[in-house]
Order: sequence, then structure tokens, then C-alpha cells
Amino acid sequence: MENIDLSLESKSEPYSGVFDFESIVGLRNLIVIVGSPGSGKTSMLEKYYTNNKHKVILKKVKDFAKDEVLEIQSCEMLLLDGFDEYSCTQNDKTSAAPDLAKQIKNMPEGINIVISCREMDWYGSDETSLNSLLNRDAFVYRILPLNYSQQIELADLLGVSNPKEFVKKYANYGFLDNPQMFMMISDLYINKSEDNPRTKQALFEYFIMGARERNETYSRNFIHKLESGEMLKHVGYIAFYYIFSGANEITDGFIDSISYSERGYSYLDLIAVSKSTLFQNNDFIHRSIAEYAAGKFIYDVLMSNSESIGISRIKGLFVINKKIPTELRGAYAWLVSLSEDDQLIDVDPCYQSVYGDNSLFSLELKKKIINFGSDYALTNPYFLRMSLKPSIDDFYCEELDEILEKEFNGSKQRDDHFIHYILSIYLSSDLLSARSSSFLKAQLRNTEFVNGDTIKTGILDYFSSDSEFLLSVLIEIKDGKILDSTDRIKDFILDKLYLQTIKHNEIYQYLDIYKEKIQGDEFSHINYFRYLNRTPYETKYEVLDALCLRYREKSSDKINYLPGYVKDFLSEYLLETLLLFDDKLSTRDIYQILKHFNGYIDCYESLKIESYNYDYIERVELGQSKLQILTNELYILYIDEKLSDEA
Repeated sequence: MENIDLSLESKSEPYSGVFDFESIVGLRNLIVIVGSPGSGKTSMLEKYYTNNKHKVILKKVKDFAKDEVLEIQSCEMLLLDGFDEYSCTQNDKTSAAPDLAKQIKNMPEGINIVISCREMDWYGSDETSLNSLLNRDAFVYRILPLNYSQQIELADLLGVSNPKEFVKKYANYGFLDNPQMFMMISDLYINKSEDNPRTKQALFEYFIMGARERNETYSRNFIHKLESGEMLKHVGYIAFYYIFSGANEITDGFIDSISYSERGYSYLDLIAVSKSTLFQNNDFIHRSIAEYAAGKFIYDVLMSNSESIGISRIKGLFVINKKIPTELRGAYAWLVSLSEDDQLIDVDPCYQSVYGDNSLFSLELKKKIINFGSDYALTNPYFLRMSLKPSIDDFYCEELDEILEKEFNGSKQRDDHFIHYILSIYLSSDLLSARSSSFLKAQLRNTEFVNGDTIKTGILDYFSSDSEFLLSVLIEIKDGKILDSTDRIKDFILDKLYLQTIKHNEIYQYLDIYKEKIQGDEFSHINYFRYLNRTPYETKYEVLDALCLRYREKSSDKINYLPGYVKDFLSEYLLETLLLFDDKLSTRDIYQILKHFNGYIDCYESLKIESYNYDYIERVELGQSKLQILTNELYILYIDEKLSDEA
């Protein structure tokens, strides 16, 4: 798959925002990249490895964790792909973390590590387990869905003749924000397929049936002897054995070991299929294709015809200790979607609704999934990673309003993730009913939630394009009509509205409604007020000066009156000022700015000039010689001024 620069979101950074992989990869000792199937995790690691082979090693987690002898020479970074695919037969992934930790501990010190994983498989308990075993903090980043400009860029890169027309045509089917499905639909589009998929299931089926021989000049092109239905069946047969055997490669030897001519799976046909465009480097081009094909094969061959082996035996293929190992969950999700069999749903209802195709479910079956999900959460309470916002596409419909409201209201006091699962069903839809929209907005005044901040900010994020609504909520918080004891809701809204609805010279009245502890404490503010750093440089002086004056005037402490967030904002502004030396600002300009703001600082306290902004940090490193010149010139101005004062 062609690569573009994907965007990453982090909740761990001192300054939140959107990052690219290159900017964060060397700054943390242990990074976890999470994303949905096909979001680009493997491609991201492979791209970085290709460009940095001299200092990077790339391995599959399942290979790395099982290596008896670990040989790493002159390596600065280890990229480990597919934590969720590592075989684990005990209680979910509890055996994976110790094995992985053991191998990592055997590595030379100083090597940075990046691990990729599907977001639903990176549970909080896993992160805690790795942290406790390794004595390292894991910084988790989520791959964001492709935005419109990235979709246009990728379409052009893939050779789509009219990217804007292509994106417009498929904008409403849920394909284009996922790089893997984007590649699949673009392949059908470029090759002028008559198939026009409108669901995930149809997309995977058409893509597999339309696969071609990779070598177009191959004289004995067996693949074209297979009808499209037979093609799908043979790919599913290979995928079934590939997934359930835990095979690392699809070699000719592997094909020989699974061929069964008497059943219609001859060696020559299977070999021909394995040489198609669905495979590369002795593997499926993407695991999600193998998962769909395996689920389809089980449904068509083992479940639906005269050779059916029965539901209990099919469940036995997947379920171990009442759970489904993570490397089998994708195939199981597809099996449930295709079969709509409620005997299968109760094992893993929440996961399958995230990774299956919900458009295939009837209304009654969706209701059963919700009910099964409620029971599932009682024995698996923390099954979601709260910051990752799982997308449950094509599940919501207006007919579910009543049951969703009932389950939402009934789970407000539950200490588990079920209410977040229900909320994700709402928030994954672009077409909420008026009833549901009103219901969600009303929850902002509710005080019954166990984890209200996360729920309320999720709701606000859904309505973030409605600036008038956000501003009305902010005013109600200011007037005491909506409770915001942690300040997270107002901070979330201000992050959305600052410089859009709320101008830079209007921000002061809203800063005053933060709790005094958040404003004044040296550390409590660290996750707040980040939006202030987006202030254009040209107006930062005005905003900072006004803030400093306001706090000096209302403080009884006339020496140390600036709160931590203002000091941090000032610190970054001053660093940005220094970096403009010899470009937009002269030495004397910078000297006057430093002198002015130094007047607000306690005489026993140094004026800090620093930033967490990666761009500034990199520019400081690259501009050391220029900053040294500036330092000398500033010192000369300071001495001249002192001598002039004494004279």
C-alpha cells in the first residue's frame, strides 16, 4: 500500500495536538501506536524502517517474543508490529506482556521501542502490566482517520484519475477514512470494476473476487480458471489455516501441507491464488483481508451447508477460557456479522460490533447485541480504552433510541465501560435523530455519572461544529447551571472556540472561571490552557501583558502572583521570540520584550525560556550558533544599559 503521512493523537503529551510519526518516534523510550484494522499501523512502521534501516530493526511481536536468542547490534530503535496478533491462550493477553517484557529487558540499554496494536486490544491492564514489568512509561498514540486532504493526497498517490470525484462518490460509505479500505475501493475504481460496494462486507468480497495474478505475463495463469465464488472460497480456505495455525508465512510448503484435492482444494489452484494481488512477501497484504476471508469461509463451508459442523464446535474453534484470543477476534467478528447468529454474539459482543459489519444486522439482532454487551461488561468491566473512541459504524438507527436511552440511563452508576460503549454507538453516527440529539445534550446537566467528564466531553466533541451550542454550555458553566468541578469541560470548550468564536481579547473573562487551584498551582494546570499557545505571535504580547496585569492587580501577593499556566505561556512566547532573531526581530527588539516581562517576575526567580513544542525544540537544536550570537549581543546591551544607569 502506498504511504502518506498519517496523523497521530496523544493524551499523554504535555501539549495535546496532532503529531506525525517522525516527530515523536525518537523522543520517548516506549511508544505504543494504536489504531483500528487497516488504519496504517504496519505501513507506518515499515515506512520508517525503510528510510532508517541503518539504525532500526522491525519485527513482528509474535516472532520477537518467541526468539530464544536475541541479537541486536548497532540498533537505536526496535519496531514491534502486531501486539494484538501475538498468540495467547490464557486470560486474554495476560501471558503476552510478560513474554514481551522479558525479551525487552534482555535488550541493550538506550534502545527506543515502538509497539503497534489494534486499539481495542490495548487494554489498560496491559499498559499497567508492561509499565510495572519494564519500569517504563508507555506513551500511547492513536492513528487518526484520514481527513479530506489526506484522502485526496492518497487517491492521487494511488493513481486515481480524478481524486475529488472519487472521494465524493464514496464519501458516505465509511471506506475512505481507513487507509486499507481506501486502497481496496480505489483498486476497484481504477480497474473499472462493475461492482459498486456500499458496505464493508461487499467491499471485501468484491476486492477478493477481483484479485489478479501479480505477474501479468505468467503463461500458466491458473487463477483465471477459478470462478469468482471459487476464488473467494480458496482464499478463505488459505486464510482459515493461516489464522488458526498461527503460521508466520504462506509458503509453497504451507500450501502443500493444507492442499486437499478430494475436497476441491488442489495444490495448483491454491498456489495460483497465493500468487495473486491479495498476497505479498509470503503473506496476506493485510490481516483484515485474511480475517474477513476466514470468517466467510467458516460461515459458507462449515456453518451453512450440508457439511456444517455445528455452532458449538465453531465456537470451540475460537473460545478459550470463555474468551476469544485477540488474534482470532477479527475473524470471529466477521463470522458473527455474516451469520447474525445470536448464539455467537454473547461471547464478544462489544468487539464484534466495532470490527464486524453492523449494516448486516437486523434491528432485533442489534438490540440483542446491546443486551449481551451489558452482561459482557459485568465480567469484563474495562474492555475499552477510554481515550480511543472506538467507531461502531452502521449500528445506530432511530429505532434504537428507546433501548439506547434505557441502557444509558441504567449504566450511569456502573463502574465499567458499558456506558462508553453505548455512547460510542451514538457518536459513531452522522445521522442522530432529534430525540437522540436532545437526549445527549441534556446529559451535560446530569450529575449522576461515575465518570462524567469523559462522557460529557465526548458528547461535546460530537457537537463541536455547533459553536453557538458550545458557547451556551460555557455560559451555563459560568453561571453555575452546569457543574464542572474539574474544569475539564470548560477547558474542552475553550479549546474548540478559542480564536474562532472567542477572540484573543475576549478570553480573559473565561479564564477567571477556572478553579483557583488549577490557575495557581505549579503543576495542576499542566493539562489545561493549551489552546493559549495557538494565539498568533503578533497578539501574544497583548494577551500575556493583559494576563500579567490582571493577576498583579487582584493578587495580595505583589511578588509571586503569576499562576503556573501564565508562566508556561510566557516561557513559550519568549522562546518563540528568540527564534525570530535575525529574521523578524532585532537584538534590541528582543531585549525590550525580555526586559518588559521580566518586570512581572519575582526578583529571586529566573525568567524561564522553554517549550514542549517539538517544532521549537528542533529549531533550537538547529539554531545553536545563531542563538549564541544573540546571547552575546543581549549581554552587551544589558551591560551598556547598566553602565548608562550608573552614569
